[in-house]
Amino acid sequence: MKVGQPFALLVQLCPADAELLRVDATMPEHRHGMNYRPSLQSLGPGRWRVEGLMWHMSGRWELRLDVKAQGQDHRLLQSVVLP
Repeated sequence: MKVGQPFALLVQLCPADAELLRVDATMPEHRHGMNYRPSLQSLGPGRWRVEGLMWHMSGRWELRLDVKAQGQDHRLLQSVVLP
């Protein structure tokens, strides 16, 4: 992933009946997020394609996936640093 370049993610969730509700990314130190809202496409049980992501500046981004699994909401976070 590069600054200013659109990218997509393939997401595999377990259990397979888990639902990807939302994907977003923020820069906690700058207190802002992306300029675009990604789209989600189910590819079958537990598999999702997320398109339309773009990180518009260097620094630490926090990727957030909101998931519903077994009747409960979960938030998955991954920190990514772009040079």
